[in-house]
Amino acid sequence: MIFALVLTATLMLVEVIGSFVTGSLALLADAGHMLTDVAALGLSLGAAWLTQRPATRQRTFGFHRAEILAALLNGMSLLVLSLYVIYEAISRLWAPPVVESGLLLVIAAAGLIANAVAGAVLLSSAGANLNVRSAYLHVVGDALGSVGALIAAGLMYVFGWYLADPLLSLALSVLLIWGAWRLLRETVDVLLEAAPASVDVAEVQRVLQAMPAVTNVHDLHVWSVASNFVALSGHVRLVHMPMAEYAQILQDLRHELHSRFGIEHVTLQLEPAEPAPATVQPPAR
Repeated sequence: MIFALVLTATLMLVEVIGSFVTGSLALLADAGHMLTDVAALGLSLGAAWLTQRPATRQRTFGFHRAEILAALLNGMSLLVLSLYVIYEAISRLWAPPVVESGLLLVIAAAGLIANAVAGAVLLSSAGANLNVRSAYLHVVGDALGSVGALIAAGLMYVFGWYLADPLLSLALSVLLIWGAWRLLRETVDVLLEAAPASVDVAEVQRVLQAMPAVTNVHDLHVWSVASNFVALSGHVRLVHMPMAEYAQILQDLRHELHSRFGIEHVTLQLEPAEPAPATVQPPAR
């Protein structure tokens, strides 16, 4: 993320200057996306640092949720910026300005190369970490913006069709809104402590209830504290057995949850079987 941050900040300055020289909205939109990328990458770096801090007595889970908050803010900023570009593009549809397409081609090509390099650096962790994925989505958005600027520059350079600039800006913004919406939905699910999409709670309950000595599983909760940090709690009712065997049962349950579902943070309350109802003796005659 440090490498991507430096690369993105440098290219952002180039595109801001280039947008004023060429008069291109597509290039300005791409530069605006890069501005949010610089903020997003900085926010993601700060969140990554916070998650490494140890837990405290008050924050018993540590600072793992910092990455979720960073992803939420990044998704919101991407959504707002995309809506702004749509507004600007619509206003240019009726009177598209003349754009210096030759210079735009050079700057957009440089932007695409830089975004491709930054995206490749972030890709290895983007699938498993919402914080990195939010930064990766910003970089992908910039890459799409660079592609759009290249296409628009080519159409304007060859055909003089300056309407291509706002039209491609509109199309790319719609794609970015879709990515931002998916990111926001996932981060809100984590904040609402919903079960992660990778874990089928009904299947977890079925597997636990199929374990030897288990008669019932209830009050089962599965949620994400952060990316790759899934927690589970529940009550497990057992058949009649000596208390000395509870430790082995608990170990078996934990092993099953880890091997089948990848859940490591497990809290289970083992309960003895319900006592048989007392038999009411008829009164003596």
